[in-house]
Amino acid sequence: MRVRKVVTRSGKRFRGKFPSRKLGRMVQWESLLERDAILALEYLHEVATYQEQPSVEIYYDGGDQPRRYVPDFRAMFGDGRELLIEIKPEARVATKEISKKLGAIAKRLEEQGRHYRVLTENDIRREPFFGNLRRLHSSGRRLKRASCTDALVERLGDGPVWTISEAAEQIGGIEDVLRLVAAGRLRIDLQAHIVPTSLVWLADAEGDRNGSFLL
Repeated sequence: MRVRKVVTRSGKRFRGKFPSRKLGRMVQWESLLERDAILALEYLHEVATYQEQPSVEIYYDGGDQPRRYVPDFRAMFGDGRELLIEIKPEARVATKEISKKLGAIAKRLEEQGRHYRVLTENDIRREPFFGNLRRLHSSGRRLKRASCTDALVERLGDGPVWTISEAAEQIGGIEDVLRLVAAGRLRIDLQAHIVPTSLVWLADAEGDRNGSFLL
Protein backbone atom coordinates (compact mmCIF):
# COMPACT_ATOMS: atom_id res chain seq x y z
CA MET A 1 0.00 0.00 0.00
CA ARG A 2 1.25 3.49 -0.87
CA VAL A 3 2.03 5.72 2.09
CA ARG A 4 1.18 8.86 0.14
CA LYS A 5 -0.87 9.80 -2.89
CA VAL A 6 1.11 10.12 -6.12
CA VAL A 7 -1.32 11.07 -8.88
CA THR A 8 -3.15 14.31 -8.10
CA ARG A 9 -5.19 16.82 -10.08
CA SER A 10 -2.74 19.62 -9.39
CA GLY A 11 0.98 19.87 -9.99
CA LYS A 12 3.09 20.58 -13.02
CA ARG A 13 5.12 17.38 -13.20
CA PHE A 14 4.27 14.38 -15.36
CA ARG A 15 2.18 11.86 -13.47
CA GLY A 16 0.31 8.78 -14.55
CA LYS A 17 -0.60 5.15 -14.01
CA PHE A 18 0.93 1.98 -15.41
CA PRO A 19 -1.27 -1.10 -15.96
CA SER A 20 0.73 -3.83 -14.21
CA ARG A 21 0.02 -7.40 -15.26
CA LYS A 22 2.42 -8.63 -12.56
CA LEU A 23 0.54 -6.86 -9.75
CA GLY A 24 -2.95 -6.94 -11.26
CA ARG A 25 -3.50 -3.22 -10.64
CA MET A 26 -2.52 0.27 -11.76
CA VAL A 27 0.87 1.48 -10.50
CA GLN A 28 1.22 5.22 -9.98
CA TRP A 29 4.29 7.13 -11.17
CA GLU A 30 5.23 10.80 -10.85
CA SER A 31 8.03 11.24 -13.41
CA LEU A 32 8.80 9.82 -16.83
CA LEU A 33 11.92 8.24 -15.38
CA GLU A 34 9.82 6.44 -12.75
CA ARG A 35 7.49 5.23 -15.49
CA ASP A 36 10.46 3.78 -17.34
CA ALA A 37 11.81 2.15 -14.16
CA ILE A 38 8.48 0.37 -13.75
CA LEU A 39 9.14 -1.48 -17.00
CA ALA A 40 12.21 -3.06 -15.40
CA LEU A 41 10.30 -4.00 -12.24
CA GLU A 42 7.50 -5.41 -14.36
CA TYR A 43 9.52 -7.57 -16.74
CA LEU A 44 12.56 -8.66 -14.72
CA HIS A 45 11.50 -12.07 -13.49
CA GLU A 46 13.76 -11.85 -10.42
CA VAL A 47 11.33 -9.24 -9.08
CA ALA A 48 8.40 -11.18 -7.63
CA THR A 49 6.41 -8.08 -6.70
CA TYR A 50 6.95 -4.37 -6.11
CA GLN A 51 5.30 -1.36 -4.49
CA GLU A 52 5.46 2.33 -5.27
CA GLN A 53 5.81 4.82 -2.38
CA PRO A 54 6.08 1.85 0.00
CA SER A 55 7.08 3.25 3.39
CA VAL A 56 8.12 6.22 5.51
CA GLU A 57 11.75 5.93 6.55
CA ILE A 58 13.61 7.99 9.15
CA TYR A 59 17.19 9.12 8.61
CA TYR A 60 19.57 11.69 10.08
CA ASP A 61 21.35 14.25 7.90
CA GLY A 62 24.36 14.83 10.14
CA GLY A 63 22.60 16.21 13.19
CA ASP A 64 20.21 14.80 15.75
CA GLN A 65 17.11 15.97 13.91
CA PRO A 66 15.25 13.06 12.29
CA ARG A 67 14.14 13.45 8.68
CA ARG A 68 11.33 11.67 6.89
CA TYR A 69 11.91 9.97 3.57
CA VAL A 70 9.64 7.97 1.23
CA PRO A 71 11.43 5.70 -1.27
CA ASP A 72 10.05 5.59 -4.80
CA PHE A 73 9.78 1.78 -4.90
CA ARG A 74 10.36 -1.39 -2.94
CA ALA A 75 11.19 -4.48 -4.98
CA MET A 76 10.65 -7.92 -3.45
CA PHE A 77 12.65 -10.74 -5.05
CA GLY A 78 11.73 -14.37 -5.39
CA ASP A 79 14.47 -15.42 -2.96
CA GLY A 80 13.03 -13.23 -0.18
CA ARG A 81 15.32 -10.21 -0.51
CA GLU A 82 13.97 -6.66 -0.57
CA LEU A 83 15.41 -3.55 -2.17
CA LEU A 84 14.40 0.06 -1.59
CA ILE A 85 14.84 2.15 -4.73
CA GLU A 86 15.19 5.88 -5.35
CA ILE A 87 14.77 7.16 -8.92
CA LYS A 88 16.69 10.36 -9.70
CA PRO A 89 18.07 12.04 -12.82
CA GLU A 90 21.85 11.88 -12.97
CA ALA A 91 22.11 15.68 -12.96
CA ARG A 92 20.29 15.89 -9.62
CA VAL A 93 22.26 13.08 -8.03
CA ALA A 94 25.44 14.98 -8.90
CA THR A 95 24.41 18.08 -6.92
CA LYS A 96 26.00 18.52 -3.49
CA GLU A 97 22.69 18.83 -1.63
CA ILE A 98 21.02 15.76 -3.14
CA SER A 99 24.21 13.69 -2.96
CA LYS A 100 24.53 14.45 0.76
CA LYS A 101 20.88 13.57 1.42
CA LEU A 102 21.05 10.29 -0.48
CA GLY A 103 24.28 9.41 1.28
CA ALA A 104 22.68 9.95 4.68
CA ILE A 105 19.68 7.81 3.69
CA ALA A 106 21.93 5.03 2.39
CA LYS A 107 23.99 5.10 5.60
CA ARG A 108 20.89 4.82 7.80
CA LEU A 109 19.42 1.93 5.81
CA GLU A 110 22.78 0.14 5.78
CA GLU A 111 22.88 0.43 9.58
CA GLN A 112 19.52 -1.32 9.61
CA GLY A 113 20.82 -4.09 7.38
CA ARG A 114 18.61 -3.09 4.47
CA HIS A 115 19.39 -2.84 0.76
CA TYR A 116 19.08 0.46 -1.12
CA ARG A 117 19.84 1.61 -4.66
CA VAL A 118 19.67 4.96 -6.43
CA LEU A 119 18.88 4.44 -10.11
CA THR A 120 19.39 7.12 -12.75
CA GLU A 121 18.62 7.23 -16.45
CA ASN A 122 22.05 5.70 -17.03
CA ASP A 123 20.83 2.53 -15.29
CA ILE A 124 17.22 2.50 -16.44
CA ARG A 125 17.50 3.64 -20.06
CA ARG A 126 20.70 1.95 -21.08
CA GLU A 127 20.56 0.02 -24.33
CA PRO A 128 19.79 -2.58 -25.47
CA PHE A 129 18.17 -3.30 -22.09
CA PHE A 130 15.60 -0.49 -22.21
CA GLY A 131 14.68 -1.09 -25.83
CA ASN A 132 14.06 -4.75 -25.01
CA LEU A 133 11.77 -3.79 -22.13
CA ARG A 134 9.72 -1.51 -24.38
CA ARG A 135 9.47 -4.22 -27.00
CA LEU A 136 8.25 -6.74 -24.43
CA HIS A 137 5.69 -4.27 -23.11
CA SER A 138 4.37 -3.61 -26.61
CA SER A 139 4.03 -7.34 -27.27
CA GLY A 140 2.55 -8.09 -23.84
CA ARG A 141 -0.26 -5.57 -24.26
CA ARG A 142 -1.62 -7.69 -27.12
CA LEU A 143 -2.00 -10.73 -24.88
CA LYS A 144 -5.52 -10.47 -23.48
CA ARG A 145 -5.96 -13.69 -21.51
CA ALA A 146 -3.67 -15.90 -19.43
CA SER A 147 -5.19 -18.97 -21.16
CA CYS A 148 -3.59 -17.76 -24.41
CA THR A 149 -0.13 -18.30 -22.92
CA ASP A 150 -0.98 -21.88 -21.96
CA ALA A 151 -2.04 -22.64 -25.52
CA LEU A 152 1.16 -21.17 -26.96
CA VAL A 153 3.46 -22.99 -24.52
CA GLU A 154 1.74 -26.29 -25.33
CA ARG A 155 2.73 -25.85 -28.98
CA LEU A 156 6.44 -25.78 -28.17
CA GLY A 157 8.24 -29.03 -28.92
CA ASP A 158 11.48 -30.38 -27.52
CA GLY A 159 13.21 -27.91 -25.27
CA PRO A 160 13.63 -26.35 -22.83
CA VAL A 161 15.84 -23.99 -24.91
CA TRP A 162 15.21 -22.64 -28.41
CA THR A 163 16.32 -19.80 -30.62
CA ILE A 164 13.61 -17.22 -31.18
CA SER A 165 13.34 -18.41 -34.78
CA GLU A 166 12.86 -22.04 -33.72
CA ALA A 167 10.21 -21.13 -31.17
CA ALA A 168 8.48 -18.78 -33.64
CA GLU A 169 8.17 -21.54 -36.23
CA GLN A 170 6.32 -23.70 -33.70
CA ILE A 171 3.91 -21.17 -32.18
CA GLY A 172 3.15 -18.67 -34.93
CA GLY A 173 5.72 -15.88 -35.02
CA ILE A 174 8.32 -13.84 -33.19
CA GLU A 175 5.67 -11.58 -31.62
CA ASP A 176 4.05 -14.65 -30.05
CA VAL A 177 7.41 -15.65 -28.57
CA LEU A 178 7.85 -12.17 -27.09
CA ARG A 179 4.34 -12.32 -25.66
CA LEU A 180 5.33 -15.44 -23.76
CA VAL A 181 8.44 -13.67 -22.46
CA ALA A 182 6.33 -10.68 -21.40
CA ALA A 183 3.89 -13.02 -19.65
CA GLY A 184 6.72 -14.71 -17.74
CA ARG A 185 6.38 -18.10 -19.44
CA LEU A 186 9.66 -17.87 -21.36
CA ARG A 187 12.92 -16.11 -20.46
CA ILE A 188 15.42 -14.24 -22.59
CA ASP A 189 18.65 -12.33 -21.96
CA LEU A 190 17.44 -8.75 -21.70
CA GLN A 191 20.97 -7.39 -21.69
CA ALA A 192 21.61 -8.37 -25.34
CA HIS A 193 19.95 -7.28 -28.56
CA ILE A 194 16.94 -9.45 -29.38
CA VAL A 195 17.62 -11.10 -32.74
CA PRO A 196 16.30 -14.29 -34.43
CA THR A 197 19.24 -16.30 -33.02
CA SER A 198 18.65 -15.12 -29.42
CA LEU A 199 17.95 -18.00 -27.04
CA VAL A 200 14.69 -18.33 -25.13
CA TRP A 201 14.01 -20.91 -22.46
CA LEU A 202 11.23 -22.12 -20.19
CA ALA A 203 10.71 -20.09 -17.04
CA ASP A 204 11.52 -23.00 -14.74
CA ALA A 205 14.69 -24.05 -16.57
CA GLU A 206 17.79 -24.55 -14.41
CA GLY A 207 20.04 -21.50 -14.16
CA ASP A 208 17.23 -19.15 -15.17
CA ARG A 209 18.14 -15.46 -14.86
CA ASN A 210 18.05 -12.21 -16.78
CA GLY A 211 21.16 -10.47 -15.43
CA SER A 212 19.23 -7.68 -13.75
CA PHE A 213 20.89 -4.40 -12.88
CA LEU A 214 18.85 -4.52 -9.66
CA LEU A 215 20.82 -7.44 -8.23
